[in-house]
Amino acid sequence: MSTISGELQFNARTAVYLLGHFRVHRSLPVLLDAYKQQSKESQWIPIPRAFLFAIMDELVRSHPEQGLSAESLRYLESYRAVVKTLPRAGTALLPSWDADFNKLDYRHMFAKLPLPLESQPKVKVTIFAEWPKQYELANGYLLEHAGRRASFAGEYANSLKPTLQDYISIIERFSDATY
Repeated sequence: MSTISGELQFNARTAVYLLGHFRVHRSLPVLLDAYKQQSKESQWIPIPRAFLFAIMDELVRSHPEQGLSAESLRYLESYRAVVKTLPRAGTALLPSWDADFNKLDYRHMFAKLPLPLESQPKVKVTIFAEWPKQYELANGYLLEHAGRRASFAGEYANSLKPTLQDYISIIERFSDATY
């Protein structure tokens, strides 16, 4: 596997994050193609598969229904029904690049001095769901679903449903029908 520079990795992750943050729904086919073409051994683009999936998951969940064909709408509703108990992306307000202080400031962390964090300029960021990472750790099987922890052993993994591929296949059908 060729070495990918840190700058390229950062730029690729930033670009994919922005597609999800700004809900660029029409990027779904490209993200899906990138996801399918990379494996754990060789990455087509330097982005973890779990992160790509988290972005695609949010793009499908937040996709507007107006203007969709009956077939697209059926796949969209099907996907939303399957993932309704799984966590979604959220947002957070964090100190912006030009803030004088942030919550990691040493005066606040070590000396416990109160800092005027509320009056600092802030930026709204999207925090994408972390549950797709569990699939990567379990070779495609969900270890924890809807807050219930499953014991994991080799032969038991085959009985765990749904698999990540189940989600991907619905996303793929929705993307094909829509774009």
